Amino acid sequence: TVTITLTVTNRGLGAALDVEIPRAFREPGFAVLRASPLEGSYDAATQTWRIPRIEPAARARLLLTAVVAPPASAPSSTTTTTQP
Repeated sequence: TVTITLTVTNRGLGAALDVEIPRAFREPGFAVLRASPLEGSYDAATQTWRIPRIEPAARARLLLTAVVAPPASAPSSTTTTTQP
């Protein structure tokens, strides 16, 4: 398993309100097992991370635990043995 940290930083002068990040993590080759937002909430069904408020210079983090997923069409192998 791997742990991936996504970070959003508010570099503006005012608070960022109702921040929504659809499909927060869509990297091919990974399957997310668990999402743990340190700020806000995460909807696994839509893969949307919602953060109600981020103050200026503050950051929000989402921790994802994932595994490397097998390819969608993994090649199959067949062994054939013939008797003379």
